[in-house]
Amino acid sequence: EDEKQKITNKCEFRTTFKFPERAKALNWFPGHMLKTTKEIQARLSSVNVVVEVRDARVPFSSRNDRLDDEIRARNKRKLIVFNKTDLAHPNTPKLIADKFKDVPTLFTSATKGVNIKDIVSTSLKHHKIVRKFKTIPIVFMVVGIPNVGKSSIINALKNKYAHTFDHKEVRGKAKVGATPGLTRSINFFKVCEKPEPCVVLDSPGVFVPTISTYHQAFRLALINAIPDALSIDNIDLCDYLLFELNKHKQFLYVTVFKLPHATDSIQQLLHWMCSYLQAYQTNGEDDIIRATSTFIRYFRSGKLGRLTLEVEEEYDGVEEDKPNEIKSL
Repeated sequence: EDEKQKITNKCEFRTTFKFPERAKALNWFPGHMLKTTKEIQARLSSVNVVVEVRDARVPFSSRNDRLDDEIRARNKRKLIVFNKTDLAHPNTPKLIADKFKDVPTLFTSATKGVNIKDIVSTSLKHHKIVRKFKTIPIVFMVVGIPNVGKSSIINALKNKYAHTFDHKEVRGKAKVGATPGLTRSINFFKVCEKPEPCVVLDSPGVFVPTISTYHQAFRLALINAIPDALSIDNIDLCDYLLFELNKHKQFLYVTVFKLPHATDSIQQLLHWMCSYLQAYQTNGEDDIIRATSTFIRYFRSGKLGRLTLEVEEEYDGVEEDKPNEIKSL
């Protein structure tokens, strides 16, 4: 507590975030997403369980309402997987558990192998799935917005169940990368033979058709659900991240970047970071681009601490803080 007092005793923090007027609309719904949406709708009839993957740091903002409505309309069995739980606050499962009583949920980390094997066992147990024909495997479809770790989960599943195959090699691997939208078509993978033969359809990430609040837009940008080049201005995004870190009393950034103390000023933070990083342009001025990209990258990789940006659905509240309409379509 004394150490935290030293970090914060020179600063007063904002209690609300004023979104900048220059924050531009997010327009990212390329052709392959529309195509994927139609393909998912066409294949749902042959799917036993839909596995919706979300980012545990933004369990509500990373939902795709359009897909959710389609799955509900088809009355399909569903499992919500909150991935990247190793980057979210440890109390996240407890804090949001009562918000998802009507559907089974699982908190996973594909990179750490946490609870991956339970995706199959939880689905089979909760939904009591019984195969009608021994020659037809159970079919899972993995869906979600871009960059929540869908392909990583499939690859981790294949590795966890590799011992159930008669042969040593399990062919095929889902494409994985930090760039949103890497998967461009629905792919088919066999993941296990026991306890039941299971195959998985890996679908490309489909962005939400309409983003209704700035909070959702900025949070999706922070978790890299949309390409940085099409996203919000990096300084604005860093300012929002700084606001969230301070709001949640997550001051690890002070230690990581060796700052004098915590700050509520994004200009002061970036200036200090440039000094720490020795990031300067040829004319001697601060290299703000390098500082902002470093700050965001450190958050995304968990180097600024485990942070959950929401534990319930939120609205901007103040009318002037709402975008007229932030669209991705």
